[in-house]
Amino acid sequence: MKLKSLATILMVAVALVAANCGSKEVKEAPKTPDMPKVETDMGGTIADGINRTLDAVGANEATGFAFGATTISASKLKEWDSKSLKNPLTGKVEVVPGSEEIKSKAIKEAASKVPEGYVLEITGHTDIVGGAGPNKAFSVSRARGFQSQLKKMGVDISKTRVAGAGLTQLKNAADGKADENRRVTLKVVKK
Repeated sequence: MKLKSLATILMVAVALVAANCGSKEVKEAPKTPDMPKVETDMGGTIADGINRTLDAVGANEATGFAFGATTISASKLKEWDSKSLKNPLTGKVEVVPGSEEIKSKAIKEAASKVPEGYVLEITGHTDIVGGAGPNKAFSVSRARGFQSQLKKMGVDISKTRVAGAGLTQLKNAADGKADENRRVTLKVVKK
């Protein structure tokens, strides 16, 4: 009896398989979804690397602008362009020997490596004295002044552009008139 039941089940299974195999309906294999297209922006990767380098040596920002000045004084520029430390004995800021021109060298190298479609943007910033309109125009003048100083330091400025943030990006928002708000920032950005 068990053998007869097993034989019947087996025959039904064979019949079902044969019926499905004999079907003229063609079943398509399921399609695999298309892989998303990945756009690689090697320029962006290079730009990010340049910005990290500028940040690492402190060349991404220059402070030391006197009130109403579009350039940094020669002594402040030299101090900015070197690794400077405050001497605890004298209280004066002194240049670390051998560190001269480290920021201008980094900027020169950055400008030479700016990828196609990118620029080294020099953005001028102001404090809050004078209002939004005049400060916007003055911040552009400050960026141009610093661009001229970079040119004198040997930086190829053909891959730079200037911009002005005015008083919209204060470094010290708690004291809008603070000296550190009068600055320029440098960053590789898309054109």
